[in-house]
Amino acid sequence: MKLVTSENRKDHFHITLNRPEKLNSLNKEVIADLRDALKSVPDETMVVVLSAAGKSFCTGADVNNFKIYPPRELRSILKMVSGVFNEIEKSEKIFIAAIRGYCLGGGLELALACDFILAGRDARFGFPEIKLGLIPGVDGIKRLTKQIGRRNSLPLLLTGDTISARQAKELGLVNAVVSNYRLMREAEALAQKISSMNPVAIRSIKKLSYDASVKDISEEEFKAAEKCHSTEYAQSKINAFLNRKR
Repeated sequence: MKLVTSENRKDHFHITLNRPEKLNSLNKEVIADLRDALKSVPDETMVVVLSAAGKSFCTGADVNNFKIYPPRELRSILKMVSGVFNEIEKSEKIFIAAIRGYCLGGGLELALACDFILAGRDARFGFPEIKLGLIPGVDGIKRLTKQIGRRNSLPLLLTGDTISARQAKELGLVNAVVSNYRLMREAEALAQKISSMNPVAIRSIKKLSYDASVKDISEEEFKAAEKCHSTEYAQSKINAFLNRKR
């Protein structure tokens, strides 16, 4: 049985973590399946929704599984996981994480690699690694600090406490909190809205937002704006707008 399933839908691609009996905890097989699912996203698809089967999104690394590895092998596994998460973050496509229940450790690192995080009201977020004498090992510290700042990140990282969806929204960790039964509907509506936009503009915005710290970002934005403006999509929208104003 596939531990990560995928489905190509009308206006987005849907990937589902499918290990609910283990609260979708991560092991080598889950990561390998996730990597395969990412490879199967069609080139023309611009939005991917990431969710999970069962009542929790992901409780992080499967400790029973990972504790058996010697340091050198563990390092290679961490590199593999980091590579998959980096692929999501650096992809031209937009990734929307739809979170229910626990989103902890490696699960939160996965969500942080996505562009949007939508949370059901029962969602709980945290990095419990410190309680085992460990740290988030696949860029979670960097991404969390970048997204909500050092002052907000350290209490989560150094105490191992979990926070509610509402608290996560207040910190800027999630984009929106909705009722559980509306969660997938909201994620799919957002996917549909973004998918209706100019693909060239979507790719440009994703890349430029990721490269916002680059010194010559203005020049990159100028080039991207010119490229977007020259597309048939943009020209048709501009003409429609001008004709509507007459």
